[in-house]
Amino acid sequence: MELEAPVMTMTNEVTGETLNTSGGLARIEISDTGSHADALMVWPTLSLFGPEIDIRMADIHMEQSLNHLMADVWTGAGELEVGSMTVVHRAEPPVEFRDFSLSSSTEANPEQTRLDSRVTLELEEIIRGGQGYGPHRIEFALENLDLASWSSLTRGMSDLQTVMLQNGSSAPVEPEQQMAAMQQINLALRELASAGFSLGMPQMSLSTPEGVVTGNVTVRHPELSADERAGMLMVMQRLTGDMQLSVPSALAENYPSVRMQLAPMIKQGLLIKDGDQLVMKAVMKDLMVDVNGMEIPLPPLL
Repeated sequence: MELEAPVMTMTNEVTGETLNTSGGLARIEISDTGSHADALMVWPTLSLFGPEIDIRMADIHMEQSLNHLMADVWTGAGELEVGSMTVVHRAEPPVEFRDFSLSSSTEANPEQTRLDSRVTLELEEIIRGGQGYGPHRIEFALENLDLASWSSLTRGMSDLQTVMLQNGSSAPVEPEQQMAAMQQINLALRELASAGFSLGMPQMSLSTPEGVVTGNVTVRHPELSADERAGMLMVMQRLTGDMQLSVPSALAENYPSVRMQLAPMIKQGLLIKDGDQLVMKAVMKDLMVDVNGMEIPLPPLL
């Protein structure tokens, strides 16, 4: 299926907003009886003009490849790129974002029992008031996810959503259906955790005029033996994790709004001074989080 859009201008007479588009191309190719799909979108320019704010985007390019694995689980890779985006507010200097990209990949192990997924956001530069700073990068990762448990969890959530939608309609709600969906979700969460997994943000790097904000966070659950699974009381009981955050002190010193956000954390000892940086080091284990040497108990939510 292929769509070719012409140059268009659409105006909302009520709000005064105008949408301009250069036109573009969108295409999707489906094969293998619906189990494989390739998508492409190319859009040179897109602009939205309003009474208070204007947004202009250029060089939009998206590609996505999908392969059906099982149930609602798909693998594949994709990337979205935007050459530039400019935001112009009537009362403030324009802000330009250059070379933004979002890439994702999801793949199964050779036995198709485990799943790894990664999402990366990158922005080459932000320009405001004639000053540019960058690059910026954030990564999210999910590793060693048990496919059978994940599929059971998504089915349970889908069933629960269906029941909740029925609750908003004239059809009577069946408490048994709601309880069954909740039980499936709880069981799937326990199985998912007991099979072992790791999730988090392996890398965060945000450039500012005062320096680079860096950090990472990871949460893990070990794979349990059959006996350990039988005696498992809570998901959170065996969760472990670690977190590191480093913020230039000059950000808090030079920007009152940032100082107001960080002041409570500094007062409580969650951020401590280390040279010209404000740092946080946290470790989670046995329902306890150690933040810069200060222990904080965690409530057993899961």
